[in-house]
Amino acid sequence: IIAYGAVRTFAGLRADRLDGLSPITSHLRARWASLRSAGPALPSGQVVVREVDDLAEACILGGFHRNLSFASKALAMLGLEVPIYSSEGKAFLGLPAAVSYGAFFEAWMAAYEPRRAAYEAAAAAHLADAGLEHELGVAWFAMRGLDVHLMAVGGPMRKK
Repeated sequence: IIAYGAVRTFAGLRADRLDGLSPITSHLRARWASLRSAGPALPSGQVVVREVDDLAEACILGGFHRNLSFASKALAMLGLEVPIYSSEGKAFLGLPAAVSYGAFFEAWMAAYEPRRAAYEAAAAAHLADAGLEHELGVAWFAMRGLDVHLMAVGGPMRKK
């Protein structure tokens, strides 16, 4: 959470006082064994949506907003195959600002499927044979490729 830059993500949080993150870290610790046993690929879209929604709810327990962007990014940064919820991604996909993660997930996957083979081939061509890159796998890196594209292209499309 610190490496992700939680201080900038959660209004009112200070780097020297991270107590508000306790409900979030407790939630992640409680879910970690189950999430890791699934490997990087979560079994279904319903599970992905539930995990992101549940982590966003843990943000409320810490006194913050229900933060879907943080929840999806945190799970992705922990190595899970989770589409990253972002304003740029929502803009690129033509979704409203307050769209649920479930609707975002469906739209993201619909955009990803026609490109999946190309992204996975590109990821496979650039991954090392060992280390973290190998552990995270081709699918995880391919998904991040689409996330990066959505953030780059969606940014200028955002309505002010």
